[in-house]
Formats: sequence, structure tokens, C-alpha cells
Amino acid sequence: MERLIRWSRRNPVIASLSGVTVVLLLLVAVVGVVGYRAERAQRNRAEETSTLALNALDQIFDRFAPDQAVVLTSSADDDGSSPAVVSDETAALLEDLLEFYDQLGKSDDDDLQLAIKRAEARRRVGDIRQRLGRHEDAIRSYRESLTRYEALRERGVGQAETFAITQARILNGIGTSQRMINQQAAAKESHERALATIEAHFGKSVSNDEAEFELARTHYLLAWRLRPGEGPVDDVSQLIVPEDLDEGPPHRSPPGGFSGREGPPSGRPLGLRPSEGISARALTGDQASQFATAVSILNRLRAKSPDDPKVAHLLAICLREWHPARIPDEQSPIVGQNERPEELLEELVRRFPKTPEFQHALAVTYSNFHFRPGDLSMVELDRVEKALAKALVRAKKLYADQPTVPAYARSLIQVSFHLAITQQSLPRFLGPGNRDMAQQKFSQAERNYRAATELQRSLARRFPQSLSYHLWLARYRRTLSVVLQMQRRPEEARDELLAAIAEAEQIDRDRRNTDSWHLMLSSLHRELGNIYERMEEPDLELELEQLFRARDHQSQIRDRSVLDSRARDRPPPDRPFDGPARQRFP
Repeated sequence: MERLIRWSRRNPVIASLSGVTVVLLLLVAVVGVVGYRAERAQRNRAEETSTLALNALDQIFDRFAPDQAVVLTSSADDDGSSPAVVSDETAALLEDLLEFYDQLGKSDDDDLQLAIKRAEARRRVGDIRQRLGRHEDAIRSYRESLTRYEALRERGVGQAETFAITQARILNGIGTSQRMINQQAAAKESHERALATIEAHFGKSVSNDEAEFELARTHYLLAWRLRPGEGPVDDVSQLIVPEDLDEGPPHRSPPGGFSGREGPPSGRPLGLRPSEGISARALTGDQASQFATAVSILNRLRAKSPDDPKVAHLLAICLREWHPARIPDEQSPIVGQNERPEELLEELVRRFPKTPEFQHALAVTYSNFHFRPGDLSMVELDRVEKALAKALVRAKKLYADQPTVPAYARSLIQVSFHLAITQQSLPRFLGPGNRDMAQQKFSQAERNYRAATELQRSLARRFPQSLSYHLWLARYRRTLSVVLQMQRRPEEARDELLAAIAEAEQIDRDRRNTDSWHLMLSSLHRELGNIYERMEEPDLELELEQLFRARDHQSQIRDRSVLDSRARDRPPPDRPFDGPARQRFP
């Protein structure tokens, strides 16, 4: 110490500078310690704020865009609450919230969990868009999510199995939406990519339960066919029947049916056409093989986890679509299957009464009877009517709870329409002494036709760019006009057809110049001509005008094989027509 003092006296300048330096170092150390503590506290507060914000975002998405896998594997209704009603406004809000996920991730791009949440949020928005029928938007959201998951897999972060399953699931979502907007080839490619993604990671012998489930779902989607009214009209036989074409043969009215007058003087008698109904289309060999593979996988999964609801749900749907031609009969389960699809779904609805997916699947299954009413006995039609009545109750409740989901609206429309067809068919078994009972059935059919028409009109207004919705609206108006004629109300029947023609002609020219549109207009004009002929005071001039218009629309059809195939498939008349033959006009 003494040496230091003497040195300081000999070198005062250096000593002063050294002292100042030491003091500064001490100050820097003190400030650094204080600053570090403040920075750490500030960082902790920022992390806490980010965590709170992230948790809030997660809760919003869990409420309004729940993961369907979670919904179908756990009771989401334990608190007694009903699922949130999705809407276009909700979807727009959720899409806006995606920016907050991105902003939270800017400060730490290496945060794996946050990166996963950002990718998952986009997938959920895609699910919501798909449920709302906004399929182009859904595809965009799905693709954004897929890109993020692919980047996560490339990072090699140790969740390769989970990411592969999720990617397959997203690809199946893309394929489903593509099919709904008539991109059939692209849809098939997306499902095949999903299949390849699973097999590339797990190999041909998949042992992961979640991967096996998605594999079964992929096989189901590859075999899946759109129901009439579900998607684009690429099968015109869904919309019209052989008798709509120019050379269609006459058919007998059902006993108990009524026309505008006591028996038409000429032309085709009124009544339900034997070919009109929900005709079954045979599965191709590839479709049957895909369904068989899916059912085999699901049966194996169900043996391991008999209480897994999502497995039972998909199994029931596969069985329903694999064997669509069954007539309801408690004594005839699916061949090779211990349980019928309705039994599986009834149990799920009992266990999860507020899960809309199970309610919807059961309603569709109750109405899943592909038949031609003219081919069924009265006992069979009675069973079909009872099954459809059960489906109608569930479909009405589901639509009332979730009015913004187009799939639920379409189910209610189809159930109402099929029930009306069945009720319109039953009077043919009634004798002349049961006119009151026949009138009752026609009135019930009219009520259900009107319900289907009104709801279809709301869909056409909500989705004005959908040609399919407009064509189905015309189809339902046309069938309503038939049952009105059978009740001696030709003026109302005429008005329905005129409204259908007016609505169809308002469709944009670039979208209406299709074979389906021309065939439907031909059908409407021909039916309107028949009404003018059957009025109390027939109007030959108006009748001829409608027949010429019908022929004009047929001449616009580019695919002449459509007309040829419909002529080949035309069923023979059930008895010779005994009225004066109608003159054919070129």
C-alpha cells in the first residue's frame, strides 16, 4: 500500500486517470447489473404478455374452430354448452387473427411450438371455410398450412410422424374441397398424395393408430361419391329423367292421383315416373376395393380401441356408402358386418348428443336409401317413409342449430325431397275408395316439396355463382308442379314452372351454356307445355310454343351421347297408353 502511495505521488496524472478508470469500471459493473436485472424483468414481462396473448388466441380458435380430431375423440359438451355456430364473419375474424400469430413469432422465429401453432391455425381456418362452403378460400388456407408443415419437417425437429399425419390430413382437406368445386382430377391427385405421404413415412405396414386412421380416411375419400345436390352437377341423370326427353314414353298415373281434368285427353298422363327417385349408381371395382380397404383398417382399429368415437363414425359412413341400395329392415345387417351403420351412429349420438357431425351422419344414414319408388312394394315404401321421417326430425334440429353450414342445409333438403317422393308414390297402392287418403299423401308430399324448394332457394341466393344450386332449385320446382297438378291445381303448377324458367334464365350466360342447363330448361318447357294441354281450357298455341322451346334447348346440347344414353336407359311403359296419341312436332 505504501509503495502504491509513493508511486501515486511520483506519477499523479497516471494515478488520477487510473482512479477514474477504476471508478468507471465499477459504475459500468453496477449499471450493467442493474440493467441486466431490468432487461430480464422486461423480457419476462414481454414473455408473460406473449404467453397471455398466445393463450387468448388459442382459446378463440378452440372455441370457434375446434380441431375436428379432438371433437370426435372426446366429449366437447361436458360443460353442457353447445358447439359455436360458425359463420362467414367468424371465419373472417379467425383469418385476421392469423396475423397476430405471425407477429408473435417475429421476435423468435426458432420457437418450435409457436411455428406449429401458426401452421395449425391456418389448417383450422381451412376447416371452417370448408364447412361454410367457401372451398376456394379453404384450399388457399390449407395450402398455406401445408407449406408451413413442410418447412417444419425439413427442420428435422423430432416430430416427423405427427407432421406426416397432419400433412396427409391437410391434403385430404384440399382434395375434398376440390371435388366440391368440380376439380375431380385434382381432387384424386390430392388424395393420392396423402396416401403417398403416409406410406413414405410409415411404409406399407402402418403401425401408428393415428396414421392408420388417416390411411383409412384416405381410402374412403378416394372411393367417395358426391350425393345428388351435394356438389357440382356432372351427372345430368341426377336432374332429369328419361321422360323429360322428346321421345319419352307415357306412364300411368298412380291410382288415386288427380289431373287437371278427369283424365287427360292426350299426352303423358300425370303421376310419378317409375324411374324418378334416388337411383343407385353401381360402384366401380376400384371404389369397392377402396371401401373394403378402409373398412378392414377401421375394424382392426376398433378391435384395439372399441370406444374410439371417430373410428366408429368413419366406419359407419364407409359401410353406408359401400352398400347404398339397402331398404330399411331391422333384420338385415350389412353382409360381413356385425353392426349396421345406423346402430353405430345411434350409439354415438347417445354418447355425444351435442356433436353435430354424429347427428348429421345419422340423419344422412336414415335417408340413404337408393331406390326407384315404382319398383318397391307398399310395405317397403312404408318402411322407407318411416326412416325418412326419423331423418327429417334430426335434419331439422341440426339445421336449426347450425344454419350457416351448407352441408346441413343440403341434408335437410334431400331428406324433405326424398320423403315427398315416397309420399307421392304411396297412393298408387290405394283403390278408388281411398281418395281422401291419397289426397292426404299428396298434401304431405306438397308440404315437403315446398320445404325443399324454399331452403334450396336460400342456398341459391347465398351462393349465386353455383350453377348446381340453381339447377336443383329448378328440379324441385318441377316436381312440386307435378304434385300440384295431381291435386287439380294446374294454375299453381304453371306458376311454379314459369318461376323456375325465369330463375334459370337469369343465370350468367357464360355459366348456363352447359348440357345440364339446356337439359333442365328442356324439361321445364316440356312440362309447362303438358300443363297448357291439361288446363280446363287447353291452349294449343302456348303448348306448341313450349314444345318448340324444349326442342331448341335439346338442339344446343353438345354431347349428343347424353341424349342417346338417356334414351337407352328409358324404362318401358307399365301399360300401353290408351289415350289419343299426341302429335310429335319437329
